[in-house]
Amino acid sequence: MLTTPRAPRLLLLGDSITAGFDTARLLPELAIRNEGVSGDSTVELLERLRPEWLPTPTLQAVFVCIGTNDLARARTDEFILQQIIRIVAAVRQAAAPGLPIYLTSLFPTRDNAPRPNARIVGFNQQLAQLSRQLGAPFLNLHPHFTDETGQLRADFTDDGLHLLEAAYARWALLLREVVQEQGLASGS
Repeated sequence: MLTTPRAPRLLLLGDSITAGFDTARLLPELAIRNEGVSGDSTVELLERLRPEWLPTPTLQAVFVCIGTNDLARARTDEFILQQIIRIVAAVRQAAAPGLPIYLTSLFPTRDNAPRPNARIVGFNQQLAQLSRQLGAPFLNLHPHFTDETGQLRADFTDDGLHLLEAAYARWALLLREVVQEQGLASGS
């Protein structure tokens, strides 16, 4: 878990891919609380979600990026989406009214049999539809990380799943763009 000493403006929820995102170094101008935990699926995230992470007066958005470990555990898309609905409901119950909750697409993989890209693409389409139903913005990072074959770019991973520095730099750039476009305040 990576946290900033300032009151958080953004909260990231996810698994090891999120946990590896060194937001303090890559996005030093933003006050981000990173609650990514290695191995988490939607089940574990829902169990460890803490209301005290949310009702701060400075928090301006939550970004949820979870589900790849559910795929590896052979859970159905329907189950994963239902869990995400529960996560969004729990965040909304504890958060200030109107706090944006961004549902983030799953990242592509590279030669990762338990997480096939065709399924990830289909799941992301369902997640985009769910985000519209829930009134939660959809952050589609997936196309920014694929190569010409639809896999995670080789220069973005060394194990086919987890991200390398270049990939985190890309994520930081894209997150910074969302923050600027949506008028989310910096952590200064």
